[in-house]
Amino acid sequence: TTTAQVVAARGVPRSNGRSLRVAAPHGAQVLRSRTALFYPDAVVDAPRGSSSSSPLKSRDDNARNTHVLIVDDDARVLGGTFDLSAGSIAIRRGAVVEAGAFIAGPSVIGPRCRVRPGAYLRGDVILGASCIVRGELKNVVALDGVEMGHVCYVGDSVLGFESHLAAHVVTANLPLLSNNKSDPRLGGRRKCGAILGDRAQIGAATVTSPGTFLGKATVVYPGLHLRPGTYGPRVLVKGRAPPDDVVPLWENSDDDPSSDSSSGPAAVASSSASSSK
Repeated sequence: TTTAQVVAARGVPRSNGRSLRVAAPHGAQVLRSRTALFYPDAVVDAPRGSSSSSPLKSRDDNARNTHVLIVDDDARVLGGTFDLSAGSIAIRRGAVVEAGAFIAGPSVIGPRCRVRPGAYLRGDVILGASCIVRGELKNVVALDGVEMGHVCYVGDSVLGFESHLAAHVVTANLPLLSNNKSDPRLGGRRKCGAILGDRAQIGAATVTSPGTFLGKATVVYPGLHLRPGTYGPRVLVKGRAPPDDVVPLWENSDDDPSSDSSSGPAAVASSSASSSK
């Protein structure tokens, strides 16, 4: 194309050293560990002289206009397309990227993450350790252990430790009739999705409105439309008429999933409000 250089990456030989740097045409580079399995479909980089305004792009990247795909020890890239046009991509130790995934930089795939087929990471995405991803993500920070293993949309959001999104969850991030202007209800931002506390869970086919905040260990029933606001912590959101729409989930710390308990109301709520992992 006229806007990107496509680099064939199959069959790259292993080096005798700890890592192998592969220089692609027009400055694109792949730096991978010799213990990594690396069979992507394509690596795409912007032509020299273009620029990016991404907040995750470093000053060095801007100066050199050279983006790097970094593949750490024991990572497995089994396919997928990597777009370095706007920034670099790092795939950390033990992470797995399956065939059919698309990842745009700047992005960080944390240790032991699994990016499933059909995942669409549009850039400015940071995944902590041991996350599972299949849906569409943009401008997302996900802490360790986050599960988004099915088709869903998450935009302009922060996902707390071991939070879980079931199939077809949507975190809407742009209010209707906003005219693309900043919204004081969203802290002056034009877009804002959802912020989930540690171990919060959202059931299948639920849509959260822009500016939704779920407190720690909050569980949301499937098939709901959540209005903007704060829910929780430690409540079950049922979507019924008040006062039965939100009820306490854990009355003592022994039943709180944030205390690493595997029994009690936490297990019941998890099975009723979430799809299979």
